[in-house]
Order: sequence, then C-alpha cells, then structure tokens
Amino acid sequence: MISRMKTHFRGKLFFVRYITASMATQAALLLTAYPISLSSKYTSSEIINIIATTWSYKVIISVFLLPVAIYLSERVKKLRGQIIMTGGCHTIHSRYFPTKNQGGKRNESITNFRYSLIAR
Repeated sequence: MISRMKTHFRGKLFFVRYITASMATQAALLLTAYPISLSSKYTSSEIINIIATTWSYKVIISVFLLPVAIYLSERVKKLRGQIIMTGGCHTIHSRYFPTKNQGGKRNESITNFRYSLIAR
C-alpha cells in the first residue's frame, strides 16, 4: 500500500502518505483482530466503541511520531544513496569501502560484508 501510494504521489506528500497508510493499516488490524478476540466479552456496540477509540488514539500517536518518521526517512534516503546494485546483490559504494585487487582477489572484508547483506 505504501509503495503504491508513493508511486501515485510521485514520491511527494510524505505527510499525506504516512497518515493515510497509518489510518488504513490500523483500521484493517483493528477491524479484523478486535471482533475476533473481544466478541465473547463485549457487545457489538462496545466493540465498535473500543475499535473507534483505539483507532483514534493510534492515529493521533502516528501524527505525533511524524517527525521521527521524517527523520528516519531522510536517513534511509542517505543510506540508499550509499548502496548500489552490482551483480544482483547490494554492496556499499566503493567510496566508503575501497575495492582494490590484491593479488587477483577482492578485499575479503568487502566480500564478507556483501554476503552479510545478502543473508539479511
């Protein structure tokens, strides 16, 4: 959902995408989980009230956490700028980890780092 909204908005309007995704995912989670888990303890009207108040609370918290999301988004953008695709696997750009052939072999630490990224 988030990636589709990002392409729809052409990477702009992060605030709108963040809040919309938060509202939709919280609604989906609450509308599926709460009726199942609370139906034996509460009436339908009480469950609706619980879902509405919980959803409102979670959306408000998401708005307050928006600056943290913006900060993390910027950090990820900077990290992605350092990561390049080579041969089907991610490696850190050579500016940060210089790759020099030493006796016909790649630097072992870079190779190990590349494989640790693949394992994740």
